[in-house]
Amino acid sequence: MADSYNSREGADEYIRFINSQDGLIEQAVLWEAVSARLGEAGGPVLDAACGQGWLTAKLATKCGQAQGCDGSEYLIDYAKQHYPGGKFTVADLAKPLSCTGESFKTVILNMAAHDLPDQAAAFKNIFTVLKPGGKFIITIANPYYAYPVGVWKRGIIGRLLFKQPSLKVRPYNLMEKNFVWGKNLKPHFYPLSEQINNALSAGFTLTHFEDLKMDKDSGKFNLNYQLYRFPHILLLEFKRG
Repeated sequence: MADSYNSREGADEYIRFINSQDGLIEQAVLWEAVSARLGEAGGPVLDAACGQGWLTAKLATKCGQAQGCDGSEYLIDYAKQHYPGGKFTVADLAKPLSCTGESFKTVILNMAAHDLPDQAAAFKNIFTVLKPGGKFIITIANPYYAYPVGVWKRGIIGRLLFKQPSLKVRPYNLMEKNFVWGKNLKPHFYPLSEQINNALSAGFTLTHFEDLKMDKDSGKFNLNYQLYRFPHILLLEFKRG
């Protein structure tokens, strides 16, 4: 993940989110989508930029063989402590991975593509560790609706009338490459076209593209409420030829 996750404050901020109500909603949505794309395929699977390890643990249960890697020593330490049966290593995706030699049937980059300072290099390195015909599954924050383009607001009148916030979309082409995700987290803004082209340039072929959404509404303003209205998360599946 990005350099900001290499600080205790950045890692802790991410962990607080992923363990929050919205974080648990996100986990459920992502796991349903990712597991459906895996089908009956077994391991080995690499959870690249695995964060605190929740997805790696689920992949190990489903696929038999799974390991996670992340650039943050703090997050890898957390993963080892909370998922002691898992295999976790520190790795910078922008550099050649130690597990080279076409090792994995599937590599998953889950909600972390925006954290990569050099996304193009990371995709090329991921390509080298996939078996021919292997899958590269990416889930990303939809750059057309998610922050920093999309901001949920309700204004003074809305507050007085106890209305739920509505999404305000700001000019897409005015977004800067770097922005603040949280107090201590500074990811990168990659347009969707750039992310797809980075994967194609690495040698992948796009085979599946999906909006992730909720089928039922929520009375609370949370991620469920947001995903029912707008496709804030996208899943893209690529294949190594």
